[in-house]
Amino acid sequence: MSTSPYISPFQNTVQNGGNITTSITAPSQNTSDANIHIRGNAVVTGTLSVGGQNITKSIDERLSAIEERLCILRVDEKLADRWAELGEMRKRYRELEQECWEKDEIIRLLKGEKA
Repeated sequence: MSTSPYISPFQNTVQNGGNITTSITAPSQNTSDANIHIRGNAVVTGTLSVGGQNITKSIDERLSAIEERLCILRVDEKLADRWAELGEMRKRYRELEQECWEKDEIIRLLKGEKA
C-alpha cells in the first residue's frame, strides 16, 4: 500500500499511510446516496448518530446498566495507585467473590444438581 496522501472524491478526506481523516459530503443533495465502508478500526470522537438517534449515549447508558446489574466494578487506577485502601478493598472483594462461588458449588453438589 502506498504511503502517499490520497484525496478521495468526497470532500476533506486525506489518507496518509493507515490513517484516514475525513468529513464526508454526499455526492448529491440526496444524502441516502452516501455510504461508508470501514475495514479495520474506527474511532469516533464526539457523537455517533444513526437515523437521528444518538447511539453513543444509548450505548454508554446500556453498558452502565449492564455493569450495574452484573456488579461490575470500574477501578480508577489513578486513585487505586494513590490510595492503598482501594487496592485492598478490590483484593478483598475478589477473594470474597471467589469464596461465594466456592460455596455455591458446594451447595449445588450437596443438592445433587448438575453443573
